[in-house]
Amino acid sequence: MTARTPVSPVSKDTLASAALPPRVHRILDALLSEITISLTERMDVLLTDLEQQLFRLAERSRNNDVQSDHLANLHGLRQHRADLLPLFMAELEGDIARIRARQRSNEPADAPQIEFNALTLVATEAMDQDVVLRDIARRHEYRNQEALFTLGQRFGVLAARPALDVEEVPLGPQSLCEALRKAVTSLPVDLETKLLLFRTFDQKALADYEGWLANVNARLAEHGVLPGLVFDPTHARPRGTPAPRPRPEDASAKRAPAPPAPGQPPATPGAPPRPPAAASLPDFGTLQRLLSGRRQAVAAGSGPTLARIGGAPPAAMQAPGQAGSTDTPAPGLRRPVPMATPDVLGSLSHLQAAPVAPRQGQRRRSMLDIRDAVLTQMRLLHGPEAALAPAESDTFELLDLFYNQIEREVKTDAPAVDLLTQLQVPVARAAVQDREFFTHSQHPARELLNTVAESGARWLGEEEVDPQLLQKLQQAVSAVLAQYQGDNAVFAKANEEVQEHFRLAARRAEVAERRHVEAARGRDRMEVAKQQAADTIAEAFVAEPPQKFVQALLKQAWADVLTLTLLRQGEESQGWQDARALTHRIAQTLARHDALPDRELGQQIEDALTRVGYHDDEAAAIARRLSCNAEDEVGSRTELAARLKARTQLGGGAPAPRKRARAPRSEAEEACYGQLRTTPFGTWFEFVVNQQGDAQRKRLSWFSPLTDNALFVNQRGQKVGEYVLDELARLMAIQQVRVLPEQRETLIDRAWRATVGALRSLAGATP
Repeated sequence: MTARTPVSPVSKDTLASAALPPRVHRILDALLSEITISLTERMDVLLTDLEQQLFRLAERSRNNDVQSDHLANLHGLRQHRADLLPLFMAELEGDIARIRARQRSNEPADAPQIEFNALTLVATEAMDQDVVLRDIARRHEYRNQEALFTLGQRFGVLAARPALDVEEVPLGPQSLCEALRKAVTSLPVDLETKLLLFRTFDQKALADYEGWLANVNARLAEHGVLPGLVFDPTHARPRGTPAPRPRPEDASAKRAPAPPAPGQPPATPGAPPRPPAAASLPDFGTLQRLLSGRRQAVAAGSGPTLARIGGAPPAAMQAPGQAGSTDTPAPGLRRPVPMATPDVLGSLSHLQAAPVAPRQGQRRRSMLDIRDAVLTQMRLLHGPEAALAPAESDTFELLDLFYNQIEREVKTDAPAVDLLTQLQVPVARAAVQDREFFTHSQHPARELLNTVAESGARWLGEEEVDPQLLQKLQQAVSAVLAQYQGDNAVFAKANEEVQEHFRLAARRAEVAERRHVEAARGRDRMEVAKQQAADTIAEAFVAEPPQKFVQALLKQAWADVLTLTLLRQGEESQGWQDARALTHRIAQTLARHDALPDRELGQQIEDALTRVGYHDDEAAAIARRLSCNAEDEVGSRTELAARLKARTQLGGGAPAPRKRARAPRSEAEEACYGQLRTTPFGTWFEFVVNQQGDAQRKRLSWFSPLTDNALFVNQRGQKVGEYVLDELARLMAIQQVRVLPEQRETLIDRAWRATVGALRSLAGATP
């Protein structure tokens, strides 16, 4: 049995070679030793389970070839499994060792000069691996935001810089997934087995990632790195404001800088989850005071400003007995008796069992309609003096304002509008039962509301309607209506089922987008090659232009030869140099005044034409005309012209002419053009689509640095536009197109922020 050659680590960075202060080095070395023990156990469980899965797959295979593949993967895994852990740990060690060498997140890197020859297509295998690992990382980032935040603070102290972002913190989900991706290159297994390994890593090695992170944080605290750190986002600094720089050796600080506040613009599809923002929202007592200020403002004559918020007049401004107010009644009326919360929830439960659908021509049900229906039920049961307690009355009023803001973000004809109406009663029950609905942005009911609302967002185009998504959303809402009895897990489960559809749709979108990018790159290369072929012909015949018929042969048939030679062999190849030389030889031959044919030249032309798909008789006829300055018979010339006209042009059109020169760009247009040239792929743009100002979002998937052709897709990966950067720059300068800044605020968060901001403004508080 031959001994295996040890696989050298992918990363050459080690703690021993890192330029770190002695104390930082000791802390990181101790941490690395501790995590090596725990990760060794986890990786051993992972690999053992993977071997068992491969063996079961081989056993169940009905095809001998498939079974052989599984057995070959199993054999390769068993033979090289000992290499995986050292490589994995070497990558993690390198990531830890580089904490002071990596570029700071608030210091932009110099954009490298893009060279056309350096552009390559990402391998399908690499893309598939990235999709799976990115999904795993994002899921664990979402579940462990607080622990990752504190870990980033502690590593920031060790790195002598502000807190590290979740994406760059060592031992974070992205760090672990990237280390695994590099380590699996040592395994001689196919793509499917690697993807199976990644999923098993998620299920086995990261099964208790939350507890593992807590242990890592505890170990760092024991070593004196922010031992008193408490997660407290109430003192968040604005995004982009640098935190105070910690001293390299100061690991005894009692509190770390708070995380940046969430961004303000609308949410970008596909953005990673935002950090917890629950404590940054006003508490319920503050909201009640704002509602009281709103009522006073309306009573004082500020009623017209109510339109900025929407909703009905405040409860205190309605007729006695209409709302649930428990204020002192007018003479002759009984004092209202506030009902207990269980009574309110019971009435809502009855309403949930019989949802109301709007009739033709009637307005949709509002939250205040639900409030009035609850009051009607309670007065039938408990007498006409029954009323809502102030907290419940305020809850319905807040929900009504909130829903009005949500509806402003959703297209009026979108299916999401009906689904949002159906969710009103369960949402009201959740808010009455749990005031954290208003104070925690990640409340399960809010997250389901957001999922439904964003499916009908105003910026979505008609082609982005996903019938399968609509079906999933309807099933989720129906499940909530049927099952919700006060357990918020019902909202969470319904939302997770829709999110699973989103994850599958995201994978399909990436595949579809990749195909569009490959096609766009192919068209771009074709355009560049056709233009270069046209330039070569023009250069050869600059001294003496040929006859019109010969020009047609050159621009179509011979241009095909030049274009395909350039595409297949490249500009530096001998084949391209020979084709250029042959073009100049054709020009010299046709410039002679004798009618003697150059038989050698004719044979070379004929061979070149047949190699690019011309029939023998066509190639021979064209070669005769291009190798001799003699006039053809009119009949043969007409026949050849007809055959060429019927022939499909290479690339689907005429040879690429020079683009028509446009007027010089203005200063504003030039600034927009410069911005576009440095905009990264994946950036979202908003396009104004009509005179009413309605906008549609499109994502920049790719652009060519040579031709300025740009490809845009929607969130489903479908192509929705191709533009030239010059055209985009001119549209940007007149505010018809704008770049959407990266942000992490959802539609629901934006609607709630608008609700609270309007209340603050109306109540005279600072927004």
